[in-house]
Amino acid sequence: VGVRIDDIMNKISMGIQYAALPMISQNIAAKKLDRAKKVVHWAWIFSALFTTVFLTLYLCFGKELFMMFSDDTNVHALSTTFIKAIIWMFIPFAVMRGTGAFIQGIGNVKFGMVLSILDGVALRIGLSWLFGIFYINRHYPEAAIHPFCRRFDGELFRQILSIGLPAGLQSVMYSVSNLIIQSAINSFGAFAIAGSTSCGTIENMVYTGSGTFHQTALSFVAQNYGGKKYDRIKQIFFMSIFLGMLSTFLCGNTLLLFGRPLLHLFTDNEQVIDWGMQRMQLMFSIYFICGFMDAASGCLRGLGYSMTS
Repeated sequence: VGVRIDDIMNKISMGIQYAALPMISQNIAAKKLDRAKKVVHWAWIFSALFTTVFLTLYLCFGKELFMMFSDDTNVHALSTTFIKAIIWMFIPFAVMRGTGAFIQGIGNVKFGMVLSILDGVALRIGLSWLFGIFYINRHYPEAAIHPFCRRFDGELFRQILSIGLPAGLQSVMYSVSNLIIQSAINSFGAFAIAGSTSCGTIENMVYTGSGTFHQTALSFVAQNYGGKKYDRIKQIFFMSIFLGMLSTFLCGNTLLLFGRPLLHLFTDNEQVIDWGMQRMQLMFSIYFICGFMDAASGCLRGLGYSMTS
């Protein structure tokens, strides 16, 4: 349950990134660098603000929330311990979203990969977003970012909310549905919980392919839309869907083939492994559908149609 709460917090800041990325890409393609910098600045503020609000609600009503999904006091204790251990990372991670959106918007995927690695290391002390700003200011002086030096922009505020709020709500609803599913899994006992959690960790590897082409489609469509190269958007749409489905199909079925050895990395309990394999067989074989949905959603968000996506 603690992992699911963490996922919801992550999805909130992702909604702001999904709003910032197409706006940054469109403005860069249209040679409006100053407006792109404004988007980054306000993306930081909105991400930190929404994450702080949700974090406050959790701190006030966390116990009641856990009670909705499990009556096991051990599960409550472990979930609470998990959240307390990572709670201080949420705000730096939220701020990181704006910087990451700018890096993706300018198409610098190499440094984007480096920044993702830093997310797993430097983020633990809240520094990865500073590395992002330093890199942008050093290598793109015409787009140098100076935090907390912008006046309020009502139009920009409206645009970020019109894209980010629906995207964030969609992502949060996905996480809430996972919470409901998790509560059903909890009723099967400790072995089912352990098996599902182990499989979920492996499942993140499959989702990487789907999420990657979502971000790729979003960025490329937004850049070409901003640059008024509309004829290329249809090609990007079909290529992103094909590659997203292909990557998730190959990755999902390959991991399913080696499911038991992979689950043995987490546990030697055969009952736990049996539960993990059940989830794998249900999810991994059809995960390519997620590849289709994510790529199509990325294209729509790149055009600014966040509610439709």
